Amino acid sequence: MVEARTSPPSPFPVILQCCAAKKHRRRLTLRKMPDLEQSVHRKADTGTDRRHATQPETYAQIGKVAATGWAGRSLNTLSRTTGRALLLIGLIAAATAMAAMLTACAPTYDNVADQMLVDTQKQADDGLLKLENLGNETDSLKKSTNAADKKALTAAEAQASYASNVDFYSKLQSSMTALDDRITSNPDLSTQKIAPALKALEDNIDSVRQTHATQNELSPDFAKLTRQQMDQQFKALTVYELTIKNGSKPQ
Repeated sequence: MVEARTSPPSPFPVILQCCAAKKHRRRLTLRKMPDLEQSVHRKADTGTDRRHATQPETYAQIGKVAATGWAGRSLNTLSRTTGRALLLIGLIAAATAMAAMLTACAPTYDNVADQMLVDTQKQADDGLLKLENLGNETDSLKKSTNAADKKALTAAEAQASYASNVDFYSKLQSSMTALDDRITSNPDLSTQKIAPALKALEDNIDSVRQTHATQNELSPDFAKLTRQQMDQQFKALTVYELTIKNGSKPQ
């Protein structure tokens, strides 16, 4: 007896059922998605690549961002370059101004001021040395009982009096004023330091004059001490002038 062969069931109905179920689920999902996403998915269902569907918009956005980015970068680069250039110009201008100021303030030797200093010191030395000698002479003559010495004492005291030396003080102070004006007129920063020295010397001369006017005479020791003090003050001014003359800048 021959058995009848039965063919295996066909898988196509099952496959078709699966495909139908998938399409049904996709339709349900599409109903819940926004219109834009539905259009994209529908294009994908019809065989259109999703990337191709958004490429035109993506390229436009990329072009817009790129244009904005490069433009901004160009403006920033230009701004930085301009800022650096202006800063460099400012530094050069400041350096030039500083150099000009230092050149203008550089000390220059003034032979007129130097000679005035020498003359004024000699004038002070001569006048104070005269008063010192007159003081020593009067002190010596006071000890003598000789009539001729008494007469000589009267003459010496007259010469040593303040009234006989007013012209000396007036000329000396006038010379100091001219010397001060001449030295401090030099456009140099060091004159700010030398000005107090000139003022101290002028004050010393005025103090001696006031003492002489009050006492009408100066002791030889006082005249000698004053002369030595003034010599030290004049020496400081002389060093100042010689430093400039040698081409150095006074400290």
